[in-house]
Amino acid sequence: MNNKNLRNVDLNLFAALQILVEECNITRAAQRMYLSQPAMSRVVDRLQEMLKDELLIRTGQGYLPTHRALTAYTELQQVLPRLETLLQGPAFKPADSTGIFNIEATDWGATILMPKFIEILARVAPGVQIAIIPKNIGFESLERGEVDLSFAFDRNFQSSSGAKNALRTEVLFHQKLVCVVRKGHQLSRGRLTLRRYLKAQHVSLEPMQARGVYARSVPDSQGLVDDTLKSLGVRRDVRVRLPYFAPIGGIIENTDLVATVPAELAIRLKSPTTCTIRAPSEFPGFSYRQIWHRRNDSNALHKWLRALIRKAAGQVRARSSRPQRRGNHSEVA
Repeated sequence: MNNKNLRNVDLNLFAALQILVEECNITRAAQRMYLSQPAMSRVVDRLQEMLKDELLIRTGQGYLPTHRALTAYTELQQVLPRLETLLQGPAFKPADSTGIFNIEATDWGATILMPKFIEILARVAPGVQIAIIPKNIGFESLERGEVDLSFAFDRNFQSSSGAKNALRTEVLFHQKLVCVVRKGHQLSRGRLTLRRYLKAQHVSLEPMQARGVYARSVPDSQGLVDDTLKSLGVRRDVRVRLPYFAPIGGIIENTDLVATVPAELAIRLKSPTTCTIRAPSEFPGFSYRQIWHRRNDSNALHKWLRALIRKAAGQVRARSSRPQRRGNHSEVA
């Protein structure tokens, strides 16, 4: 495409021409352009040179636009709004938006964040579809554009060797780790120390990588538990490893196994036959993030959807900060 005629053109001159034709008066045009009259006169000189036309002709009743000026004005009525849209982006209307938004997440992350998010989305943007993709190790899927957003534990993101300069991240909420056991379990009585914790047998929630026959665990809160224990020179006795949380409740209810999970997940595992107790004080909490590629920083739909997820995360924060009552057999973090 040959744009040699545009290379040295000041686009502000087109806006000035539009106003000049509408006003047919240099003084009033100067006022609308927030220019002095001499400055506006110089703009008119530049327009005349650019279009090789007088543009305005003095008559007994004032100025009249030339045929060249009117023709250019008619074209500008179409062109300037398009240029404005080009510069600012099209107006975003959630109700008119369509397409599939791919989110990479473990099952507990999706369970915690999706309900409120989908509730709002279905009401105000019914044309947008959501696809939850099993979480992979690392963030190559974001970099390749295979997913639009990824949920990850803070330690997962910090330890990633991916191209972090191409990624954007935002902390959604912070969580503590708690232990879930059956009611009547010996650990439900008294403070749970690390020594008592290590004497118990455990079920571990270890989300699996999405691809590959021999899948590896995605770094998550269980990695946080085991890394902490490793730094202390000890190990826990894990008898069951699960890639998803749904079976944990049933396992806990009928065994003496202990599940160490994020506090928000413990709420969903709660039943009349289980209780939640504080994890040993040696276990730190963690942050949960949403992560996206910077190519989508200014994408209006993506920005809006990330804001909805931020709102859903606000509910998680509110629940986490709500004071908890302590029962006779449980101590809720």
